[in-house]
Amino acid sequence: MLEGTLKRHGITKQVTAAIIVDRAKEILSEMLEGSPLADDVRVSSYAAGILILGCDSAPATFDIDGMIPTILARIQSEIPEADITKIIARVQKEKGNF
Repeated sequence: MLEGTLKRHGITKQVTAAIIVDRAKEILSEMLEGSPLADDVRVSSYAAGILILGCDSAPATFDIDGMIPTILARIQSEIPEADITKIIARVQKEKGNF
């Protein structure tokens, strides 16, 4: 029933992407727990098989780049339906909430 409702409203891709981002956040958080990168790297978005990691600084981006193959393998094993083919890390400061 839910799947039919999502299709009817044309939001299947958006809801699927949100679920993938949420699950990838949990996996990344678990992998980085206790690491200096835990507060500097987050899952930012997912589209067309590409997961974007937002980093607070260029050094954090450099450090996480070396971990991307491990992160990708773990996410692919735990979320096979996501069909994530690539992870990109980029400097992306979060804007404050108002």
